[in-house]
Amino acid sequence: MLLRDREQDLLDETAKWLRESPSNRFYLVIDELHSYRGTGGTEISYTIRAFLDRIGLTPNHPQLQIIATSASLSATDGQKFLGDFFGVNTAAQPFRVIDGTTQEPVRAARANVRLFQQHFKNLSGERASDDSIEALATEISRKMDLVEDNATEIFDKIGLHDALILAAAAAKKAHSASARLTSCPLTMEDIAQHLLGSHESSVGHHCRRHHPTFTDDLRPSGRRSQAESDPGEPVAYLGR
Repeated sequence: MLLRDREQDLLDETAKWLRESPSNRFYLVIDELHSYRGTGGTEISYTIRAFLDRIGLTPNHPQLQIIATSASLSATDGQKFLGDFFGVNTAAQPFRVIDGTTQEPVRAARANVRLFQQHFKNLSGERASDDSIEALATEISRKMDLVEDNATEIFDKIGLHDALILAAAAAKKAHSASARLTSCPLTMEDIAQHLLGSHESSVGHHCRRHHPTFTDDLRPSGRRSQAESDPGEPVAYLGR
């Protein structure tokens, strides 16, 4: 975008609009900020700074409003990462962080899923398809007298997602490397064993279609946060 000729008019007009009035404010919004780490994160960070310079702004400019969301940045020590990423001096704690509430997974979810343990295992010997998953969901809906009529809503109703989070937390705790590593990679077989007591589980087949790899990003709880700031004050939304 910074290099293509066809984008230059847009950048020029944005810079002109910002110069016209100090009340005109540019909003920079970045989702999943915690994912911008390492070499890739450094590249994005410098690209953002080059973009801001192109439209006549600096990271500390009063006409710039930064909003970022994250599931894992700490509200207490995340200022350094925010400052490094956006190029902002954080000595005065310029980012206002509003931490969200914690939503614990439903503890009964694993028991709900285990009611259909054999149904899930019956699919383990075949390659799970959309049709077989839909058929399983329909059977669960019939047995539990649910009003939901699609697989996603049915699995949500019985708490499959919460059950997987709880099983992943248990699998991580039991993993032989958990005491040595901050990030503990898990296989679907690890999670299935703690969810259904067996390595063979079509729950794994179903989730692998949407989540090829599981790590400790499957946390036993989640936070949703939001933040507001005064004009010209960078903002960070932390949590999920």
